[in-house]
Amino acid sequence: MKNHGNNSPAMTFPEMVADGAEQKSKSKLYKVEASQFVDERLAALIAKTTDELTAAATAEPVTLTDTEEVKRRTVYYLRACETSSSFPSIAGLARSMGLSRQAVYDCIWRHSPAKTADWLELCRDSFSDILAEASLRNDCNNITAIFLQKALYGLRESVEIVAKTETPLGDSLDQAALEARIAGSVIVDDE
Repeated sequence: MKNHGNNSPAMTFPEMVADGAEQKSKSKLYKVEASQFVDERLAALIAKTTDELTAAATAEPVTLTDTEEVKRRTVYYLRACETSSSFPSIAGLARSMGLSRQAVYDCIWRHSPAKTADWLELCRDSFSDILAEASLRNDCNNITAIFLQKALYGLRESVEIVAKTETPLGDSLDQAALEARIAGSVIVDDE
């Protein structure tokens, strides 16, 4: 199966680092003051997450049907984020594999292939956790982080109420069943 999305070649490690640094320079998410200190803390945070996601990556082209290669490329991408002290994202991960962001989200939403979708969902949650922890440590712009958490990771600060359509008296019976029930409970007095 061929690559999904824009069919770009997969990025090399230096290209991923350069792309992360460029995205970082354009973003309002990163704090300007004490940037070296924040860079070091962010790099350590990403290194911790990368170690949790495990394994080394290769520069081979990626298809979403090859779950093991997607995992290796994810770790490779996270190492690039660590080196550039930039926040990982699904869009960045997709770019690093030569895919479109939409192709990655389609895999997650359709849950196909299932193992890759499960992995990408885990990655998305991990990327959200990195952003949340950096925000709680005041290592990034909190307002931008809140917006991104809501827009990219589906987090909400409200409770969704879902109305259920239940019938308190149970399921409706058809006419014949009602007549049988009534006939069975009628007492006939023969006097």
